[in-house]
Amino acid sequence: MSRHLLLALGLAVSWPTLAAAQNPVTADSPFQVSATTSLKAKDAIVVLNTGTLGGPECASAYAFDAADGRLLNCCSCLLVPNALRSIPIAGDLLENDKPRPKSVVLKLLAAAPVDGTCSASAPGSLTAGLAAWDGETPFTPATLSAAELAAMTAQCGFAQPSARSCNACLPAPM
Repeated sequence: MSRHLLLALGLAVSWPTLAAAQNPVTADSPFQVSATTSLKAKDAIVVLNTGTLGGPECASAYAFDAADGRLLNCCSCLLVPNALRSIPIAGDLLENDKPRPKSVVLKLLAAAPVDGTCSASAPGSLTAGLAAWDGETPFTPATLSAAELAAMTAQCGFAQPSARSCNACLPAPM
């Protein structure tokens, strides 16, 4: 009897620790981050529209040099619900960067399309519904400040004056 009581007491005491260890930000958060410390030609970002929005969604990708934090490039993907795309990091997102850095910080925004199109420099309203992986590692949901959003989109506008679709992303039917 006392062994069962000790087991129940142990579970009751450890439950708050287990609950606190759970990430309160959902995996399909509008803003997600990852880092690649040894960029290889085959590395890719895999993005999925989970269907939360109920329609097409934009996945905007931003690559930053891990050494100095400067934006290297940006692009967007229009995804219908349940669609999946694999965006090669070196061959698509960093297509014009020579020499390519070995380490990059990757940031993703999930947003509603504006007039049926996506732009990493002028995203629509941020939405949940994007799941992403860097290879087999899931992106980490993060908190996005207004200052970071403004800096990312302004830098992207300078790097890509006209909206750029990621090469791996075919236009999605509306």
